[in-house]
Amino acid sequence: MSFIHEINEARSETFKESVKQRHVDKQKELQEEQLEFHSIITETINRIDEIKSGILNAAKRDDHSYIILDNFKWVKSPYFLGSVDFDGAALNTSELLSGDPTLLGFNSEWHKTYRQFVRETIKDKLFLNLWEQLESLGLEPFVTNDGFKNQFGVKL
Repeated sequence: MSFIHEINEARSETFKESVKQRHVDKQKELQEEQLEFHSIITETINRIDEIKSGILNAAKRDDHSYIILDNFKWVKSPYFLGSVDFDGAALNTSELLSGDPTLLGFNSEWHKTYRQFVRETIKDKLFLNLWEQLESLGLEPFVTNDGFKNQFGVKL
């Protein structure tokens, strides 16, 4: 075996180990993120009565939406199918959620379709459970992006 061949083999082994370690590190990071995510969603589900009170107070102020999670950062796999673009052209802003049919041609039917699309992209069963609990109260959950962070809330 030539010396250059030994060098290339050593590099190859180092590269393989590096790739393997990055994969292990990424898996660990995803597991930690999922534990954090599930902790936040479980806490949110456990305080549903407090959230309902906040929603009632928002309705008294004539607000059209109520933000449940103000920094909802889990908008990609493994929580959602594929890559869901909540930013887009600000497609899910509170203005569009109002159902005003004159606003850029969007209306409540469009919002219902978009909300259904987002709901169908949710892979995480615990988050889907929260979404369905909110829907069972007659609320319309949504995920929106203000350009800096994602928010999870409900339309009133």
